[in-house]
Amino acid sequence: MDRILIVDDNSKNIQILATVLAKNNYEVEYALRGKDAVELLRTEEFELILLDIMMPEMDGFETCIELKKIKGKQHIPIIFLTAKTDIESIAKGFEIGGVDYITKPFNDRELLKRMQTHLELKKSREKLEKVNTWLEHEVKERTKELEAAKKDLENANTELIRLDKTKTSFLSLISHEIRTPLNGISGFLYLLKKQNKVEGLEKYINPLDDSVRKLENFSTKALLLTEVSTSETEDSKVQELNLRELVLFAVNNLFQKINAKKISVNVDELSESVAIMGEDDYLLKCFEYVIENAIENSAENTEILIRSKESEAKTICEIIDNGQGFPTEIINNLDLFFSPNDYTQEKFGLSLTIVKKVMDRLGGSLQIENMKQGAKVSFEFKNNSK
Repeated sequence: MDRILIVDDNSKNIQILATVLAKNNYEVEYALRGKDAVELLRTEEFELILLDIMMPEMDGFETCIELKKIKGKQHIPIIFLTAKTDIESIAKGFEIGGVDYITKPFNDRELLKRMQTHLELKKSREKLEKVNTWLEHEVKERTKELEAAKKDLENANTELIRLDKTKTSFLSLISHEIRTPLNGISGFLYLLKKQNKVEGLEKYINPLDDSVRKLENFSTKALLLTEVSTSETEDSKVQELNLRELVLFAVNNLFQKINAKKISVNVDELSESVAIMGEDDYLLKCFEYVIENAIENSAENTEILIRSKESEAKTICEIIDNGQGFPTEIINNLDLFFSPNDYTQEKFGLSLTIVKKVMDRLGGSLQIENMKQGAKVSFEFKNNSK
């Protein structure tokens, strides 16, 4: 049952109002003076206040102002009861916090309807405030959970970074520890080849030499793969590079292998003015790996074509050979650099995975396509300036 406070210095008016409200299931309390209403509201709870304007000592306007000062009671709707119908009094009532007014003599039905409207608005507002309070609580709780999750994620990320650094340092140490004795073995094998006086010793020396070179090569590539996979791209190392010059450097580094198979490297369609953005040390290795693979898979006296293409969005460098092409598992699984297929490991190892990692690192891509005769490997670089 809603409690209503009637504030009026006229007891007859209070009696009339109380009778109407009681018949409509309202609980009524009253005060004959504004000061009494203020004291009553400090200790009692009401859903709505009917406040007469014309009262001695403290009129309805002054009473309304004091009622609105009571903490936690500011949202109780106040409806003024007045015989005044002048605009100035009505406007003042709204300005100081009243929600409505009823002129005397009042109509019972009109009074009840206006009260019902403001009581429903008050209850709706209180429900909304409860929902807002609940939402604020939920937001705070979720925020705490997110902050805790963020902290855990930051700690996990810090630990991953530490582990990556530890792994890189470990692989660097392992690579160094492997290469140091390998260099000694390689030197010893070289002397044995030069000073070999024991007939038939070559059949033991050469396989051993091959194994040493393969192990050294794998150690170098494993370390490079770890480096490009775990370190971030440094802006200071990314620079504009001349594509043709970079490819020619790679070709020159493979000069002996090219000559050994009498292969022709055609760069006539490789533009002299094409520029790409990248880290030159990594890209040089990438071009070497792909061209070396083309050499190893090409027959003698064949040609490797290296050409460039440009569009508005990207620059492409294609390396095309006349070899036997790539196994399907290589094309479909470049990220899976450890394959159980011996042929795949023997022919391609970690090289193409390193190339893909470097291209991903630069925001480009690596495309591999088997052709009718041979294969085509495409380096696709984004044109950042276009």
